[in-house]
Amino acid sequence: MRIGYAKIGRSIPLRRERWGFVGGDDEPMLVLQTLARRHPEHEFVIVGKCSDDVPTEADGYPPNVTNAWNDVRDEIRATSAGCPSPLSMDNKVRITQRYREITGEMFQGLDQMILWTGQHGTSNNPIPKVGSGWDDITSPQDAFVYYGSYLVSGINMWRAANPIDREEVWLCPDARNYIKARDLKWPLRHPVLGQFEYTRSEKNERWGDTRSPEECGFNAKWEGDHVWVAKQHYAYSRLEICGITPEHMNTEFGPWEGRRRFGLFINEARGYVKHNRLDAMRDWVLPLEPDFVHGQWPKASQEKLGRTVTPAPFDQYYDLLRSVACSFTTPTSGTGWATTKPWQSFATGTVIFFHPQYDTQGNVIPTLKQIQEGKVDHDPDLKQLATWLRPSTPEELRVRVDAVSSSRETWEWLAGQQRAMYDRACTEMNYLHMIERRTGLRDTSSEPWTAAGQLLEATA
Repeated sequence: MRIGYAKIGRSIPLRRERWGFVGGDDEPMLVLQTLARRHPEHEFVIVGKCSDDVPTEADGYPPNVTNAWNDVRDEIRATSAGCPSPLSMDNKVRITQRYREITGEMFQGLDQMILWTGQHGTSNNPIPKVGSGWDDITSPQDAFVYYGSYLVSGINMWRAANPIDREEVWLCPDARNYIKARDLKWPLRHPVLGQFEYTRSEKNERWGDTRSPEECGFNAKWEGDHVWVAKQHYAYSRLEICGITPEHMNTEFGPWEGRRRFGLFINEARGYVKHNRLDAMRDWVLPLEPDFVHGQWPKASQEKLGRTVTPAPFDQYYDLLRSVACSFTTPTSGTGWATTKPWQSFATGTVIFFHPQYDTQGNVIPTLKQIQEGKVDHDPDLKQLATWLRPSTPEELRVRVDAVSSSRETWEWLAGQQRAMYDRACTEMNYLHMIERRTGLRDTSSEPWTAAGQLLEATA
C-alpha cells in the first residue's frame, strides 16, 4: 500500500534538530517512524508541506518513507510568488485552484491517508458562506490557504471514488485543533483518534453535489441546499504516549538519591478560560516554592506572577524532570484532556499530582468521583495511586509533596506504580493498533478486542 501522511496547518520539519518542543513537531514524525518500521512492506508518503529533506538522510526514517512534497515544492512556491500578504480575494481563488492542480495526482495514487490536526480554519478554500451561494464566498486566512487548502482538496479528491470505503484517519493531539474544515466534503464515519471522548457537530460543504446523505450512505442532514451537518466522534486512544515510548526517549527511571523536592514544566496556553494556568500557578504552584518552573509565558503574565519563567532546552527536559521527587499537571487550554506530561513523569520516576480539572474523564488514572462510585474497587493499587495523585485543594497538594519528597518509601511505592502503568501502556499501544486496524495494516480479526477497538467498530 501507499499511505499518505501529513499535518494540516503546518509545515513539518523532518530533522530532529528542527523540532520545537512547544509546537509538538516531534509527535507526527515519531509516529511516522514507528509505523514505517513496523510495516516495511508498505510505502509511507509525506504529502503535506514539510522540510526539503530526503527522509533516509535524516535520523530515524527507514527507506519506505518518501517525501512527495519535494516533487511539487517548486511549483507550489511559484504559485504565490509576488503575492503580498494579505492576499487579495482573486489571489486566494487562484492559488487554491492552482494548488489543487499541482497536488491532485499525488493524492490520487494513495491507498490510505493518515492526518494530524493542526491549526486550520472553517474554510481553507473559498467556499459559499452558510446560507449563501457561490456568488458570496468565504475569505480564508492566508495561513489556511497556504497550509490547509491543498490538503482539504486532496482529501476530497481521494475520497471521491468511494467515500464510504475511502476514509482518512485523523489524529488530534490538541484540544484547540479539532476538525473545523467545512470545505471537507465528506463526513467521518469513524472516530477521530484523540485524547478525550466527546462528540460534536460539523458541517460539510457539498461542492455542487446535490445528492442526499441517504443516497451516499451517510448519517447526516441538510442545512440549507449546499451543506450537510453530521456528528463527529472523538475517541480516547492514548495518543498522548506516541512520542514518549522507549524507542523514542530515554526511559531511565532515575534513582531517589539526589532528587530535589518539586518542579514542573508549564506553558500558559489559553488565558481567557475558567480553569487557566495563570490561576493554577498562583494558587497551586508558587506557594510550594518550586525548585524550578520552565515554560513559555508572556512578559505580562510573568509580571503578574512575580516570577521569571523561561523555557528549558529540549535536550535537558528529561534530566530536569528526573531531578525532582514531585511534579504537577494542570488543565490544557481550560479542558479536561489527557496530555503527555503524566506519562513522561511515570516513565522517569517523578511522582506527578493532578489538578482537579485535569484528566476529568479518568483516561490516565481514575477520578475521585469514579473511586467514590466504586468503579476502581477491583484494583486496590490503582485506587490507592489515583487517590494519592488527585489532591482536592492546594493545601492537600502541599502535604503530599512534603510527604513524597521526604519519604523514600512513599516515593518508591508511588513512582513504582506509575512506572508499571507506563510500561503497560507502551505494551498495549492502543493508538497504534487503532491506526493499524483502520488502515488495514494489521489484521486483528482473530484477536480479542480492546475497549478502544470496540468503540472504534461501534461508531463506524
